[in-house]
Amino acid sequence: MPGSEGRADVLGVGYGVAAGAAFGVYIAATKGVGARGGDLDAAAPVSVVCAGLVVSPSLLVAPEGLFTVRGAMLVGWLALGTTALGYLLFTRGVGRLSAATVGTLSLTEPLVATALGVVLLGERPGPLAVVGGVLLLGGLVAVSVPGRRRTAAPGSRPEPVGR
Repeated sequence: MPGSEGRADVLGVGYGVAAGAAFGVYIAATKGVGARGGDLDAAAPVSVVCAGLVVSPSLLVAPEGLFTVRGAMLVGWLALGTTALGYLLFTRGVGRLSAATVGTLSLTEPLVATALGVVLLGERPGPLAVVGGVLLLGGLVAVSVPGRRRTAAPGSRPEPVGR
């Protein structure tokens, strides 16, 4: 950060860029499946199972927590309550909105997480975080204003922003 002794972790930045790119590919692929008549309600469980397979080797590090009632309940809640339900609702939204709109609206996630951290956990973001949140919120409001139209290619119909 400017004026601090901290350094950016290049590997962490690379992981962030890769995750953002993967999320964009996921949105575009889900939109494509829906456009070809695919069942988007089936896309959510398939995504969750695939993600589970990818992270399952990490269970070898500390598997003992899974064999408790509390651990099993936690895994069930994370798998069904947060991940599966979240992806089900997400894929339904992708089916009804443009991929660009879904990607933009997904930016509300870190903003909401920050707000919950402030309200529920008493966190106090620094001035740069507050400015970043205000800019993000302003950008989301700006792209959500109804009635704006994109410039269309000659001979095509313009698609309204937010659809």
